[in-house]
Amino acid sequence: MRCVAVLLFLGTALGCTGVIGDADDPVALEPGREGAPVLCEGERPVGIRMLRRLTVPELQTTLRTIFSMPDLALDLPLDPVNEAGLHTDEALLVVRPRFAAGVHAAALEIGASVASRRDEFSSCAEGESCAMRFVEEWGLRLYRRPLTRAERERYADLYAAMNDAGEPFETFVQWATVALVDSPHTLYRSELGEETRGRYALTDYELATSLAYSFTGGPPSDALLMDAARGRMSDPRAIAESLAWDESGAPTSAYRAVVHRFAEQWLRLPAIGSVGKDDPAFTAEVRAAMREETSRYLDAVLFEERGTFADLLLSRETFLNGTLARFYGFGDESATEFQRTVRPAGAGVGLLAQGSLLAVRATNAHSSPTRRGLLVRRDLLCQPVPPAPVGVDVFPETDAETTRERHQVLVDEDFCAGCHRLMEPIGFAFEGFDATGRQRIDDNGHPIDASGVIHLARSEIAFDGPEALASTVAELDRAQECMTSLLGAYAVGLDPERAACLFETHAELPVAERLVEVAGSAHFRERVLE
Repeated sequence: MRCVAVLLFLGTALGCTGVIGDADDPVALEPGREGAPVLCEGERPVGIRMLRRLTVPELQTTLRTIFSMPDLALDLPLDPVNEAGLHTDEALLVVRPRFAAGVHAAALEIGASVASRRDEFSSCAEGESCAMRFVEEWGLRLYRRPLTRAERERYADLYAAMNDAGEPFETFVQWATVALVDSPHTLYRSELGEETRGRYALTDYELATSLAYSFTGGPPSDALLMDAARGRMSDPRAIAESLAWDESGAPTSAYRAVVHRFAEQWLRLPAIGSVGKDDPAFTAEVRAAMREETSRYLDAVLFEERGTFADLLLSRETFLNGTLARFYGFGDESATEFQRTVRPAGAGVGLLAQGSLLAVRATNAHSSPTRRGLLVRRDLLCQPVPPAPVGVDVFPETDAETTRERHQVLVDEDFCAGCHRLMEPIGFAFEGFDATGRQRIDDNGHPIDASGVIHLARSEIAFDGPEALASTVAELDRAQECMTSLLGAYAVGLDPERAACLFETHAELPVAERLVEVAGSAHFRERVLE
């Protein structure tokens, strides 16, 4: 059981050499799987024990749900993101002063609310036994496990001190609630486990917590906590299935939201709301419609059609209202609602033809083969490219008249080629789309050349146009493995490189079902010390 390092780049002053793999590299390539590194050998490994801070959406959902405060808003800094764009990386989720201050402010608001609604949260009148019943009941929901004896004793001491001081019972309820919300046991998910045969098996309560947050985005329900108490967590995969799909086989609203949140982070969709263009037709209304188009597209492919990764890349349909139909130049321009629309020839296919993705991966005035190539290289193949060195002029002097010609200089220039040959030859596929993601037939009066090549470790794959690129990527084992590592990383709180060898690829399964398969992995059930 051993993970083989995926050496994508050999460091130089530029951060790139232009080599992905080499005959002398320790990177092994399986025969017949060009460009797909062997990420693991033998049995699938498990990761280390850890504590995971709740993300801001997870914490907000937790507090809103437990305390029946649907309008509660937390004043917290945004969660940091890793290189893959994911917000769930446990290595980055720490409690800093501003975060702690925001949580405490929320705790004070919640404590006051609970005290004013005491009858909703306490079935008894007052007294020490009533106080401890309150703490144990709501502590179980917040800590996602029963309180320990030491924890109960501390709250008993708090009650005794406040009772001796003549404080009313409501005051104890208020400050006990503040203490519970502020607790690290509320803010962090425990994945430490209990030692057994040299490994650490997650407890039933830890499994219930992981399943709830991974597949509903919120805390475990009372029913799930009861199952944990009764030792009914032996099949996490089956429980994940029940959380993701209802009895009719439709996705639950909570699971649908989890998958959409993953897709928004993976594809960096929120950026479309603030991207600017020189084109006056690229209005706020168009930007909002583009985001909605992509959201509906993802929902249709991932849930209505139970689509695979290949389906996500190759579907010829999208969703347009009149605003987008007029902007793109195809579809029903009179439509007041979004409609399923077939793309015409030349308008691309699937995910890589979405205006939201193309507009974000461009400059204000020009298409960008660099950014669009990076989209494929980094987000679909999980091969990040280092940023340009500080102080380097992005474009050497050139008399080029088209975007492609300007960027070809970067590919040909020795100083730049190490990195740019990994991006531009892929990004050229999108030259039929302008800076706003709208189809075009020429660039500065010159015909569009959308041919390109994907440079792999030991080969090159040529293509011509965005449809051919999408078909090529859909067939790459490396892309399938990337999709799995991203789904797994999102669910278990790791970066994709650390998650890459933990999960089976399951390329034949629909994407939404591949995420559920994560719960069947050894890593979801147990950990090692280091």
